[in-house]
Amino acid sequence: MAQPSKKLLTGIAIAVVLVIGGFIFVNRQAGEPMDGLTGGFDVGSATTTEELPGSITSVTIEPSRQEGPWTLYKKGAVLRVRGENLSKVVVKAMPTGSGAAEEYPDGLVIGEATSLSSQRGVWALPLPDSIMATSLWIEATDLNGKVVKSEDFGNVGYEE
Repeated sequence: MAQPSKKLLTGIAIAVVLVIGGFIFVNRQAGEPMDGLTGGFDVGSATTTEELPGSITSVTIEPSRQEGPWTLYKKGAVLRVRGENLSKVVVKAMPTGSGAAEEYPDGLVIGEATSLSSQRGVWALPLPDSIMATSLWIEATDLNGKVVKSEDFGNVGYEE
């Protein structure tokens, strides 16, 4: 018996992928649950961007360097936040020193980042020449008005 050609097998594989992709697309558009499939929320059920949840995907300080558990930066450094569906991004920190947690129970506001129009989903805040903190994090507000918090960035300090 003759073996099927590579072209035939490739054609069958492509057809199977297209049928499965079409099934997923149709069900997503209908807003039906996708039992057995993973991948987050059902985009098909959201009618406007305001219904999509916000997220913070990364936080960086540029330029900076690591020294042990500390992220150290110099004058001119910028904190960048990448995220989706955010309307406001606030940078907070817990200063070093005894009594800081009592004085700033919700953290000290470092500043509000600005959305960069040239880069979708990127927010930036030039850092002041004064941060010395045992933790730094982001509290963003998404398009639904819900607060989204980043993970703790850790120890951050300014160096001359």
